[in-house]
Amino acid sequence: IKDIKIDSTLDFNEIYFNQKYHNIIFLKKGRINSKFENDEFSADLISKFGFSNELKSNNEIKNNDLKLSLNSKNNKKIMINGNISNGNNT
Repeated sequence: IKDIKIDSTLDFNEIYFNQKYHNIIFLKKGRINSKFENDEFSADLISKFGFSNELKSNNEIKNNDLKLSLNSKNNKKIMINGNISNGNNT
């Protein structure tokens, strides 16, 4: 297929990772915007996050913000840049 272009937006309530990370971290209330065009892939993920010991409470994660940018060209390794914060100044 030549000249393919895909734009996608995915809103999610919760995302869990494979078993290795499942008991460590989960993502909640987020959005993934992705684009594929001319052999270039990019995606931005914005989400709340929590750790398993926080019992998935909305109050516990309301200030936990995760932002990731993913980029890849010509099916090479994906480069990931991100920012993680919990909004607490203490």
